[in-house]
Amino acid sequence: MTAVRGFRAPPSGPPEELSNWDGPIEQACLLFIDLEMTGLQPEQDRVIELCAELVRGDQVLARIDSLIRPECGRFGNERIHGIKAEDLLPAPSFAEVLSQLEPLLSQAVLVAHGAAFDVVFLRKEAERAGRELSLPTFLDTLPVSRRAFPFPRHALSELAKTLSLGNERSHRAAGDVATLRRLFSALCARLKPACLRELFEVGIRPRGPSQAVVEALQASLTSASPVKVTYRRTGKPITEGVLSVQKVETELDPPVVLGYWLPSRGRTQLRLDRIISVIPSQAG
Repeated sequence: MTAVRGFRAPPSGPPEELSNWDGPIEQACLLFIDLEMTGLQPEQDRVIELCAELVRGDQVLARIDSLIRPECGRFGNERIHGIKAEDLLPAPSFAEVLSQLEPLLSQAVLVAHGAAFDVVFLRKEAERAGRELSLPTFLDTLPVSRRAFPFPRHALSELAKTLSLGNERSHRAAGDVATLRRLFSALCARLKPACLRELFEVGIRPRGPSQAVVEALQASLTSASPVKVTYRRTGKPITEGVLSVQKVETELDPPVVLGYWLPSRGRTQLRLDRIISVIPSQAG
């Protein structure tokens, strides 16, 4: 669910020191999730459909795909999702679906598009059911996509068209989860993160440079070893190049790295907060 104009959901807190965040991405447990709601106001609108897939690598370990019946009888937004009021009559309540969802949340990193918005709705529905969901940390593919791809729009349905992510029906939870998983793969292919933490940091990068990027550049400077840098200037596509680091200026505003490209030896200056990743290079 993409964030809504005028509504500010709290962002994810920093990831804990857990293997799901710091181990190889293909070994991490991820819970891809999408919700459909009666409207856009968490205090009054309700979740009426939920799909969640627990995934490790290419393997789906568990799956929930269910309509949800609001016990208050609230309904709306049919023109968006196509779900009819009568479709919800035999559906389980959120409390029943939550009993299936909680075990999956406890073992995985929640991944969603506009995730902060989904998390607010999940917390509110759990509260109505007399339960508590803290969900302090999650991975939001929306800000990561904005950093990775120079597209004018980053709604999941728009990205599905632009990146050819498939023809799943949008604004239905199962279809959006299928598209979300393909988007996640496309982001990993584009950014080549070593772990989920690196992908998380791409999404929050506008706040400042990644500490991992700074440390990798400083190590390159100390060892005089070139590194492969992936970066993006404002409004430009992502670029890669092999950099010989000459100086890392963390005290400047904004902080920058000075060096020259290999093999051309053309001099350059890059803002550290525009650098997405730094990995060792064999270039001399």
